[in-house]
Amino acid sequence: MPDILNIIREDSVQSVEINQKVLELVTDLANQRNIKEVGVFLEQEIRKAKKLEETSDKEASKVASSSSNNEYRYLLIKCVNQITQLFPETIPLMICPLMESFLMFEKKGSMASLETIIFIREVIEVYPEHRQSILEQLTRLVDDIKNHLVLRVAIWIVGEYSLAQGEIDQAFDSIKRNVGELPIFKEANEDEKKSLPEETQGPKVITKTIILPDGSYGTETIVLDDPSAKNAAGVQADTPLRKALKAADDDFLASCIAISLTKLSVKCKKNLNMKKFNGMSVDSSLIICSLLKGSKKDMTNV
Repeated sequence: MPDILNIIREDSVQSVEINQKVLELVTDLANQRNIKEVGVFLEQEIRKAKKLEETSDKEASKVASSSSNNEYRYLLIKCVNQITQLFPETIPLMICPLMESFLMFEKKGSMASLETIIFIREVIEVYPEHRQSILEQLTRLVDDIKNHLVLRVAIWIVGEYSLAQGEIDQAFDSIKRNVGELPIFKEANEDEKKSLPEETQGPKVITKTIILPDGSYGTETIVLDDPSAKNAAGVQADTPLRKALKAADDDFLASCIAISLTKLSVKCKKNLNMKKFNGMSVDSSLIICSLLKGSKKDMTNV
């Protein structure tokens, strides 16, 4: 087995055909005696595939190299799927690096991310003993997922499978954090404000008279609605999920967010945590109303 695995290590994804044959051999020859070595090898290859993608992004002219990386990622996902079905004990070893490495791709690599999240959905359904650890990691990784199709499945997963109160709180906070400040969609009159010169959009200043500690009168100046501060806050709040809602025109993503927030709120009520349920129900209603407002605006433009 070590000699077979070294073929890929030395090849470094120069030949997808060779690597495919080696991975097929690895799957066929895997057994209880060498499964730990196979698991470690696949973990290393997953992390290597991510590094290769980062290198190819910096060297955009190497289209063939990027294509080979994509094919190799598909082969790795397929191999991991087969190995985990035969040896479920390898799931904790391989699922974490797979999520960390393959969920964040976009553009050409987005299909690998979609295949990965679908595989995670299958694992979390078939092997409930691994749900807690997968959910914890997935809720952390939602912040970094860039593709709206992958986000859609990820949000559905955390909404569907979060059962314990700690999981519900973590999932709800993750979605709410990535939606960002409300409203999500800008008002029509905001375009008029942006068309004005920046000098005319300066902060509002209020000056009022106050009584100083020594009994004399003085003035205090308060600055309200500083546009520069708002813009800075807006940039920080533009998470991939918020950008997808504003730019992708994906009504299914908005529906998935609304359904997941509702599910989490209902589960919180079933857990008899009424204080948190009241807060979640209010936050859910506000977010859903904001999503409906954006959908209504899109319908009026049709």
